[in-house]
Amino acid sequence: MRLRSRKNGYMLTRRTPGTRMVFRPSSFKLGPSHGCAGFELKPDGELVESQIAAADGSLKRAGKWKLSDGGKLYFYREDPSKPAKMLEIESASKDKLVVKR
Repeated sequence: MRLRSRKNGYMLTRRTPGTRMVFRPSSFKLGPSHGCAGFELKPDGELVESQIAAADGSLKRAGKWKLSDGGKLYFYREDPSKPAKMLEIESASKDKLVVKR
């Protein structure tokens, strides 16, 4: 499985009730809303994760990422041997990434 979007930057656009989160490319035009979470996957394995901060700001966190053959996306921060987060990919296209919660 390969993940592709413009610059591999994704932002959370929708949390569906219960089981899914939908990410769109960072170039996707969102309607008026508050801050959103997202991430950028760089080709060299570097990760830049954006989290919602106070006053609808954005908090950036650096790390590494790895995609397993089984479609699981792992985010690593301080400990390179232990993932800080895992997203199980349900579907991926050039304009949408859907992951299970």
